[in-house]
Order: sequence, then C-alpha cells, then structure tokens
Amino acid sequence: MIVVAGGGIAGIVAAILLAENKVEVCLVEREAEIGGLYKSTTCELGVSFDCGSHFLRSTGVQRLDEILFDGIQEPEWRVLENLEAGSFYGGVLDAESPFLDMRQLDDDIYEKGMVELLNCTSPYAEPENLEQELRANFGDTLTERLFQPIVCGKYYGCALDELAPGSHGLLGLGRLRGLTPEASRELKKLEIYDRKLAFHSSKEGASDLRNFYPAHGGISRWIDLLKDRLEKLNVKVVTGASIDEIVFTNNRVNAVTLSNGKTLQTTHLLWTVPIPFFVKACRGTKRSASPAPHERLYTSLFHFAFDRPPLTTAYLIQCHDPSFLTFRITLYSNVQRNEKDVFHLTAEVISPSMRDVGKDLELVKSEMVRIGVVDPDARFLYQRGENLANGFPLPTTRLTRNTRDLVTTEANRFSNVTFLGRAAGENFTAGGVLIDVFNLTDQLATAA
Repeated sequence: MIVVAGGGIAGIVAAILLAENKVEVCLVEREAEIGGLYKSTTCELGVSFDCGSHFLRSTGVQRLDEILFDGIQEPEWRVLENLEAGSFYGGVLDAESPFLDMRQLDDDIYEKGMVELLNCTSPYAEPENLEQELRANFGDTLTERLFQPIVCGKYYGCALDELAPGSHGLLGLGRLRGLTPEASRELKKLEIYDRKLAFHSSKEGASDLRNFYPAHGGISRWIDLLKDRLEKLNVKVVTGASIDEIVFTNNRVNAVTLSNGKTLQTTHLLWTVPIPFFVKACRGTKRSASPAPHERLYTSLFHFAFDRPPLTTAYLIQCHDPSFLTFRITLYSNVQRNEKDVFHLTAEVISPSMRDVGKDLELVKSEMVRIGVVDPDARFLYQRGENLANGFPLPTTRLTRNTRDLVTTEANRFSNVTFLGRAAGENFTAGGVLIDVFNLTDQLATAA
C-alpha cells in the first residue's frame, strides 16, 4: 500500500492517479476534512464564501484535466474562457487589467523608471535574491519607489535582498503596465520586454486555458466531486490524524505511525506537506507548532454581503496600493447566477503578522467602498472576518535554499519516498503543483 501524506489538492490528485492504476492507497490528512485551501462556508443569507483558493484553471494536460474536472459542466458550473480581472493602485480602480499601472506614479518617477526598464536588457541569469532580480529587470527607480513599498511594506515585511527571486510574482507583480496599449503590444513581441510588461487589457493575450466556478455555492463543491472519486476508487481516507513517526530500515520506509495511535504499513510514501514535518517524523518527534511568525505569512479573509450590485463587472480585483490593507477581492456575484438581491465578495489581506480581524473588519469594509467595488449607499447585510489557520511560508532565500537542500538530502536518503507539490519547493502556483504531481505520480504508478 502507498501512503499519501497530506489531503490538500496535491495529495488528493496523487491518490486518484495511483488508484486509477490499481494501486492500493491510503490518504492521511490532519484536518477533519480533506481539500486544503479549497473550502467554503455558507452564511444565513444563503450565499457562500471561499476560505482560501477560488477559481479552478485547466492545466493544458489533457489526461490531468479529465481527472480534475470530471463532472464539471454547465449549468451547475460556470465555464469561463477568460477571467475578467482589475487592479487598484494609486487611488485608481482599473477594471480592465489585474496588472499594476506604473502610470499612476508621479510623472517624474514614472518617466525615469520607464527609461530604466527599457534599458534593462541584460538581467541576471540567476539572481541571488529578489533585489538583484528587480534591479536587473526593472531598474533602480522602480525597485525602490514601486516594488519596495509594496513587496516589503505591504506584504512580506522584510528586505528585498532577503527574499527569493520570483517572490514578487506570487503577488501578481511579475508584469507591469506602462506606455500606451499600442507601444506595449509592440514591445511584448520581444522576449526581454514580454516578461516584464503586460497588455493593458485582461482580454488581450488571454490564455486558451479555461476557468471554472460553481454557478451556486462555493469552491468546496469541487472537493465534493473529488471525494466521490476517491470513494469510487476505494481510496482509504484517514482524517483528523497526522503522521507522527516514520518507521524505516536502512534506506526504506516500512510504516508510519499516526497521531491516533494506528500504524500503516507502506511500500512507498508520498509526502505533500512541508518537508520539516518529514524530518521530525523520521526522528519520532511529534508534529510541532507552526513556523515562527517571522518565517510565515498570514492570510485574513473578510466576507461581506450587501444589497446592491457591485460597481464593477470584474471577477477579481488586485489591490497593490500600499495605503490599503486589502490584497485581493473576489466578487462572487459577478460570476455566479444571482437569484436574490444579495451580492457578496471576499477581501483577502496578507500580512507578516496575525491580524486582529475584529479590529480590521470596519476598515476593510470601508476599503470596498473606497476602492470602488461597493456602492457607498449599499447596505451591508452580512460581515465576518477570519484568520486562516494555516498561513504560507515567507519566500526568503534562506527558506528556499533550506527546503531545496532538505528535499535533496531526504530524497537521496530514502529509496521509496517521493516529495510532491509545494513540499518539494519547486512550484507555488496551483497549475505548476498539479502538473508536477501528475508527472511524478504517473511515473510511480507505472513502476508499481
């Protein structure tokens, strides 16, 4: 039997792939329910709010997409060719694109920054940290006057040279808008500029990958479909228990002992949770508390329902204005079929420290009006704030290096352990994680 550690989407998909290849599988999840970030709650008004991830997106790998989206079809689901997304920066809401518009900077900063960006044609091939990467690709002015206040001040709370290369992209800051739509379109024909300049409209240059969201309810409806798939494939699912000890002889894992006292014999262990927990379990040390505050980021969610339609038709709004708490807004009412005079959204806040959601609730609510998504005369019918139980690691160079070294060491140490998904430290986007899981699990299933 193969044991899969972690009931997030990486573990679920790995278990399904193995079971479809007639491999006996047991999925172990420490929470009471599987699904990871794909959770939802429904309030007394009958509308649902997501408690983590939102829209599903196809991967472009046909067999994987067939597994992921089996049973997803209209009218129960909205199938979207393109996500209508907007952005807020410099006090201006632009519903046409999620990318930050540099033209909202003061004229002198914008002009100097754009000249430097256009002259940055020899970026670091392998930058040591985010500061090196930004200065090489965007120049000193934009690094100091645009990226630093947002990346360090608003989100991560540490210096640019402490952060791993690419960590700005996790926030949706990989590309910027500037110049005119026509000029950007021409410049993007060159790879060096295509990587750092965005089209001015989310409809232009859109991917042919499809997006999905339930017509009613929340994103947890997808997990319900995957649960049914696991059950039909006879996958054993253990919830409310973590792996406290890994039993091994020489270079092979023989069994795992769970926090509920049970022991599972295994021929192979697939690990999808953070690598430090694997190391602790090998030592027979019980799962420790979460990483220290300075090593992680916290996500706070603020759910609102109101009595007037949103002032924008966008599905998502990215707010990179450093003077606002809000990071991202999901406007469910713009994508779902609304049969009531109740409209709802979720605003996300990312912070290096735990937020007092009770204290922040009124401020975030006011930001929904100030950003321009909720009518000032709208009456709020429901409001609730919550901190997600599990944040995500602060993407520092130290963490990236340590994770990579640990994965390499432990993978070489054990002949029957595979590290998947974010635990492997290679991918952070959902699509990248799923493709990684598909490729590695497919190889394992074939070998089995």
